[in-house]
Amino acid sequence: MAKSKAKVGDFPRGLHTLTDLEQVRVLADPLRLKILAAFAEAPRTTKQVAEGLGEKPTRLYHHVEALERVGLITLTKTAPKRGTVEKYYRAVASQFQVPAALFAPEGQHTPESGLTALLDTVRRELLACVHSRPAPGEAAREPPVVARVLVTGSAKKIQAVRRQFLRWIQKLESAGQKPGARAGPPTAGRQFSYALTAVFCPMEDANDA
Repeated sequence: MAKSKAKVGDFPRGLHTLTDLEQVRVLADPLRLKILAAFAEAPRTTKQVAEGLGEKPTRLYHHVEALERVGLITLTKTAPKRGTVEKYYRAVASQFQVPAALFAPEGQHTPESGLTALLDTVRRELLACVHSRPAPGEAAREPPVVARVLVTGSAKKIQAVRRQFLRWIQKLESAGQKPGARAGPPTAGRQFSYALTAVFCPMEDANDA
């Protein structure tokens, strides 16, 4: 089987927790599990995966599209070849798990289960960012910004900071793009997506510290 040339940093690492039932449904097909496992080994094209599984590429295309749609694989690079464009995909992690809370009856999902899923997603995305390397000829992305700030003050000050924080979030949301939307004409170049996860919550009372 032909393998793409990839750096160590291109390989998925860590554990990915499935966050919704749609991801579970997509993986209910045994063939898709095999496809996902192939993409977890190394960045590959659909044709390369098909050759390794002894399948026709035309049979795999819609399966690959389904895996990408639910966020289990991601496009890592494209390469022109004989008038066409080869697309290399990789799995978002090397291991996957399904949390028991995902199958809880509707209305019985706890805040803890939702928070755990969110933090797992943030961890996966941050690790992928740290280990990723630009494809040949691709400019390096801006590095991630990670910060933790402790705000201490009166109730009035905290309320003012919270209002300012919410206004900033709303401003950022209004300036963003919906998934799949273009930020400009096709000639504007490749578009990039960045994620922001923010938490502003009370800590231990400063008077008790």
